[in-house]
Amino acid sequence: MNSWSVISERFPFIPVRIEVADDQIAVEALIDTGFDGDIVLPAGTRVPGPSAQSALRARLADGTYVQAPVFRAAAVIGPVRVRPVVVILLGDLPMIGRRLIGRFAVTLDHGQRVIVQP
Repeated sequence: MNSWSVISERFPFIPVRIEVADDQIAVEALIDTGFDGDIVLPAGTRVPGPSAQSALRARLADGTYVQAPVFRAAAVIGPVRVRPVVVILLGDLPMIGRRLIGRFAVTLDHGQRVIVQP
């Protein structure tokens, strides 16, 4: 049995590593269950390797639309590497959405910590 867990005391954030080309970006990302995608990084994030692969029209929570750069990468949570994930450069806060976090069991422990398991 493969038993591991990632425990974050910074509720409701979890550590995630984004691998792009031969480099990586480590962030603590807010778990956003209202976001259907994979990962959002702040708009000013310097992405290693090639620039954004394309742009998409993203609908924000308030119903407005914006154009945002996107690229494909790998995401690592604990020992698990998920590939490919779509990373959007938008806003000012790293976020992890339902499409990626849905691959894990996530426990929001009394508003004090987040536990992520396979």
